Amino acid sequence: SLPPQQAMADSEPATVPVTGLPASQSNEDAAKPREPVARCLYDRERIMNDMTNTGTVGALVGGFALSIFDRPFSLDSLEFSTGIIIFLSVHLCTFSALSSAIIYRRVNAMSDEDAEKFAVKWAHVMKLPQGVFVMGCLCYLVGVILLGIVNNGGLDAHKSYVVAFSLCGGACCVMIGWMLAFVH
Repeated sequence: SLPPQQAMADSEPATVPVTGLPASQSNEDAAKPREPVARCLYDRERIMNDMTNTGTVGALVGGFALSIFDRPFSLDSLEFSTGIIIFLSVHLCTFSALSSAIIYRRVNAMSDEDAEKFAVKWAHVMKLPQGVFVMGCLCYLVGVILLGIVNNGGLDAHKSYVVAFSLCGGACCVMIGWMLAFVH
């Protein structure tokens, strides 16, 4: 039996060098062995599209959450918790929109090659807007569920529709979290 690292390396596909020639063409240069070209997962266009989408939806969700602050929140523990979660949603989504805009502006001023180098060097920064956006959306969804419970009598309410809506909202949160985590 092979060690796990070697078995894993043997099962991975080999990197194919990029020649830039169509498969039907052949010349002497294409036949020569070349070093594999490391490709960045994100090119300049894709980075800018991701930042635009994340920033736009982050601003929308943050605005929806902010509109909930038109009502006063009491010091009741459930209602106060709802206000804090909505407050976090507003700020996380706003941070997502602003960080997306800053990265977009920075990448827009770069060449394609520089944008790829930037994405590799600052990979953790590139993930920040979407990660914060996901947290803001989850806070928003949980806050809306809690707000529904508060508006329908709080935890003392024994109405079946409150429980049903809460379960449906929780299922939506789980499904959205699953989709963001596992669907690429």
